[in-house]
Amino acid sequence: MEDGCCSFLVSSKVENSGADGVDMDSCCNFVVESTVAGNVGAGVHLIGNDNLVTSSKVNGNGGDGIFLSTTDNQITSSQSTKNGGAGANVGCPGAITGLTAKSNAGGSLLTSGGTCTQLNNTL
Repeated sequence: MEDGCCSFLVSSKVENSGADGVDMDSCCNFVVESTVAGNVGAGVHLIGNDNLVTSSKVNGNGGDGIFLSTTDNQITSSQSTKNGGAGANVGCPGAITGLTAKSNAGGSLLTSGGTCTQLNNTL
């Protein structure tokens, strides 16, 4: 787990962890152009406001593919498929654009806390 604000995971592979693949807390964390697959827990688990997952592939994780809690989070141009939980579980308000979320055991997309802008998603 990465503690504190402003952590980045860029152009990386996080695979086959015995826990969550990516686990960051506080605000302003970014997962960019990365692959997160085959982890026991959630694929991407970001706790806090103003987090971003973009241009990433999140597949085959035991929990939610992408879990973004609190508010003002964004997912753009990413895939979340074949996860044990939801494809994406997002705290709103925020924005979800260009998300492909298919074949997830817990559904494609769950939102809570408000309204998220949703554009050009394949659910």
